[in-house]
Amino acid sequence: MIPLILLLAGLGIALASLSPDIEARQRVSFAGTVSPGDAIISLTSVRAQYVQVTLVAGECDLHVYLATSAESDEFNSTGQLPARSFGCPGRTLTTNEAVNNILILNQGPVSEPYNMSVYSYSITTPYAWVAIPGTALALTGLILIVPRVVLHQTLKLKDECDLKREKERK
Repeated sequence: MIPLILLLAGLGIALASLSPDIEARQRVSFAGTVSPGDAIISLTSVRAQYVQVTLVAGECDLHVYLATSAESDEFNSTGQLPARSFGCPGRTLTTNEAVNNILILNQGPVSEPYNMSVYSYSITTPYAWVAIPGTALALTGLILIVPRVVLHQTLKLKDECDLKREKERK
């Protein structure tokens, strides 16, 4: 009974160590109007584990691109748009890379208003160290259970073989 309790307690503690802690680091909102063409919103470098950009209000003619400083420089010199983008079907984009600039491209014929929110998050597992004793308890439970089960099955098999031999002798 004690080995089973050790195993279950160890597994429970190890699973509890995986619970994440999500911390909102920064929230910034931007609103304005984009004339036909493009606009660039510069951010202080947002370096969190996850950055989420949501276009709260804006027409389908607006396309949003998330850029690092290198991608922004390339856009300014060659016009090549960054790969991370969203438009009308998806109004939110989450990335785990740095975001230095947001490029808003208005593909419509008239100026369009927009409202955008930028959230940055960090996700940690503050109780990860608890997995070490949890794993030790689970392994101890397994080490105590497995030999008992194997011995029990071996004795059961031996008894069956002995009964079979006795029946054959008679």
